[in-house]
Parts: sequence; C-alpha cells; structure tokens
Amino acid sequence: FFCGEVLDYDGESGGFNIQAACSTAYLAARTIGKRT
Repeated sequence: FFCGEVLDYDGESGGFNIQAACSTAYLAARTIGKRT
C-alpha cells in the first residue's frame, strides 16, 4: 500500500493497474527480504 501511495500513478481501469500493484508489491517484498 505504501509504495503505491508514494508512487501515486494513475492509469486506466483494468488489468494494467492490477499488474502495476502486483509488480510493485513483489519488488518491495524482494527488496525488504534482501535487507534482512
């Protein structure tokens, strides 16, 4: 949630928003995992 709010991107409704949400969540979790 936090990453999405910080990026504050806006797109058409549909699959692209879901892809962006999943991609940013994956990258955030991966980065957090590497730091621990």
